[in-house]
Amino acid sequence: MGASHTAAVTGQGEVYTWGLNDCAQLGMSSGRGPTVDTPRRMELLVGWNVRGMACGAAHTVAFTMQDVITWGANDRGQCGHGERAEPDWVKPRSIKMLHDLMITQVVCGAAHTLCVTGTSQVYAWGANSRGQLGLGDVADRRTPTLVDGLWALPVLQLGAGDSHSAALTNNGFLFTWGANCQGQLGLPAAAEVAAAAAMHRSASERRRVNRRVNQRFLTAMLEMEIPQDRAELALHETGNVGVEVAAEWLFSVPDDVLETHLAADPGTPVEELGEAHPDRDVLRLEAAVAAARDAPREEHDARVKPIAIAVERIFGSPAAICAAFGLRDRVGLDAALLDSVLLSELERNSRLLGTPERAQVLLAACQSLLLGDPRCSQSLVPRLCGVVLAAPATTRHLLVKWWAECPAALLEARVVRPLQRYLTDELYTTKKLTVSVMNVIKVLARVEEGSAAGRVLPPDAFYNELISEKLDVLDHYEVFCQSFVVEVAGWGERRAVELKPGGAGIPVTEDSRREFVDAYVDFWLNTSVHAQFEAFARGFLMLCGGPALQLFSATELERLVCGNPCLDFEGLQRSARYEGGYSADHRVVQWLWDVVGELDADERRLFLKFFTGSDRAPIGGLANLRCVIQRDGADSNKLPTSHTCFNTLLLPSYRSREKLADRLKLAILNSEGFGLE
Repeated sequence: MGASHTAAVTGQGEVYTWGLNDCAQLGMSSGRGPTVDTPRRMELLVGWNVRGMACGAAHTVAFTMQDVITWGANDRGQCGHGERAEPDWVKPRSIKMLHDLMITQVVCGAAHTLCVTGTSQVYAWGANSRGQLGLGDVADRRTPTLVDGLWALPVLQLGAGDSHSAALTNNGFLFTWGANCQGQLGLPAAAEVAAAAAMHRSASERRRVNRRVNQRFLTAMLEMEIPQDRAELALHETGNVGVEVAAEWLFSVPDDVLETHLAADPGTPVEELGEAHPDRDVLRLEAAVAAARDAPREEHDARVKPIAIAVERIFGSPAAICAAFGLRDRVGLDAALLDSVLLSELERNSRLLGTPERAQVLLAACQSLLLGDPRCSQSLVPRLCGVVLAAPATTRHLLVKWWAECPAALLEARVVRPLQRYLTDELYTTKKLTVSVMNVIKVLARVEEGSAAGRVLPPDAFYNELISEKLDVLDHYEVFCQSFVVEVAGWGERRAVELKPGGAGIPVTEDSRREFVDAYVDFWLNTSVHAQFEAFARGFLMLCGGPALQLFSATELERLVCGNPCLDFEGLQRSARYEGGYSADHRVVQWLWDVVGELDADERRLFLKFFTGSDRAPIGGLANLRCVIQRDGADSNKLPTSHTCFNTLLLPSYRSREKLADRLKLAILNSEGFGLE
């Protein structure tokens, strides 16, 4: 329901509208008009098979399996047709940008629209003065724009109010953004956000939260170069516990401890880091952990316990994760924290790593300096790789994407080299492919996938001679649990056919596998169709036999018999004749050729077969086909038909190009008939 109009869709996909029509929001063929008191069917959408509807204050949206159609008020771009669109879109029109995206839901605010696709991507357009589009600013959008703040989140359902929006994920998280003057976002009353509530906010567009926070820890977070609005939000959402403990722990070590640690341990692998050298905060963190390791056991336990609570608390707050772990170049994680706290939390919460913010925790751990330290890597690397493989698929895709964008020196020094070193040491020592080794190999393969996508490192950076020896199929598979037999299905049953005499008793081994492959291919390509091919060959040679046959190659012979595979539709258009009131200048005819021009290669062949009986061009090309386009009555829901014997297409005079395209595609994709196959 809109402000003064209503739309409904039936189980058959038909749309009915009623109410005020001053902005053409009812989608009538006459455009704007008087108020309609009773539901009236929208003739312009008959045959579209609409799946769902949504109404704004004065605009309306419908969606099908392939398209999103909008009409009505468009003064803020809420119809999504671009900068040059009319203030009021009086006729329903599909949004080209959203074609074939498999839209599952559309919602409308007063003057903004959002939709979600089958892959959980959210698009928004229209009014944005209160940040209701979730794009991090307050500028209107006149075309659908991807909401980056919700990228990679499993969004199931959307909602929209007058000037605010919401998204629900399949793991139960609710994100809200936009106007909050009446507390409609469920956030503190002073918060009004232009992006998803748990996502990164633009500091210039977001009001400060007025609630008092602990200034000591806020100052500590600001020294870490965390933006103030993100720090404040993180402190609020964690109850000033999780991030405070982490910040206090980080800054509790005096500078002299840091300096002593650096002087005593000159072997810190800084030189291996390429361009991404650790800054003072990273070294401070590592120094603090070194001091913690040297402290008495009671003091160590006292420190680790609140840190574990902090990590668990941070896992419950996307904003805190974004603040505490989303920093650029701050990826130094100490061995004690990784081993005793963070890895344990990651292992227990691996299923919760499906958001970009939480995946950043895993990315930070994968780039830790300490993975390259032989004293730590033997315990950290296999556990960390186990967490990566147990994480949701969305997280693994995010890691691959980030590795594809990683600087070459950083990727090699922080990720590839530690994994390779672990594999080399472990394989050299144990000479076995253990579960841990296989997990590390799988993670290294994902790193290589990202590197190849971004062309970061050459392939030889991932080569390991010991892995090649251990995984060489030629050395390990002597028997393949297969004999020289193939199963064939026919007449409702399956039977075994021997590929050679006595094949049922001959196992396929390493020495005979080439023979098995050759026999298998020969059976399916030759023996299994021998009778059918012999019948075809006799008939073909009866018609086309003779000495001249030897002059043709297989490709030339196919072209001679089947016609030219290249389809010149421009030639077909030039040679076409028109009957029944149609002419080359008629708008329906022009729509037809425009639609044909937009079809892909397979659809063009189906179109040609629909009205000629063959999907190939005759000798001389389509220009010699002499097709006929004949008018088949006024606008209706009737599908196009044809007389294949006369190459004639019978085309009703549809009222819109969109309807013609829909009817034509429906006809050519579902037609059955006879012709020259």
